[in-house]
Amino acid sequence: MASGDQRFVPYTLTQLRNGDFPQNRPIHIFAEGVYDLFHYGHARQLRQVKEAFPNVIVTAGLCSDELVIKNKGGPLVMTYEERVASVKECRYVDNVIDHGMFYPTIELLDRIQVPTKHISTTDLIQRIIDDSENFRERNTKREQSV
Repeated sequence: MASGDQRFVPYTLTQLRNGDFPQNRPIHIFAEGVYDLFHYGHARQLRQVKEAFPNVIVTAGLCSDELVIKNKGGPLVMTYEERVASVKECRYVDNVIDHGMFYPTIELLDRIQVPTKHISTTDLIQRIIDDSENFRERNTKREQSV
């Protein structure tokens, strides 16, 4: 590769961990997600990607509301614009793009039985619903004390 050549060259995780890549240029990592109700699990994912290697550029990929609903079901809590704005505010993200697709699909993950330890937005929403009465009481008390 000629000096100054910035064309895309894929590397395996093993190559990156062993330092088998040009050290004079950044590593570009693509982190894909829906990022609805952006929370600490999302930030942790992006931090881990950013800190995995020195000189990393993190590009977060989001897809349209329509593709998320088609592939994951809906509805989303946040609009596409709100999701993009939330991810852009994360200090571990350098770029945000709409990549126009939804990979990997939920069907693929189910078919190959990928075990994933995660923090689910669905779980967070259910906790909010389950505790909604407690939240109402707390907020009412706050309003009365003002």
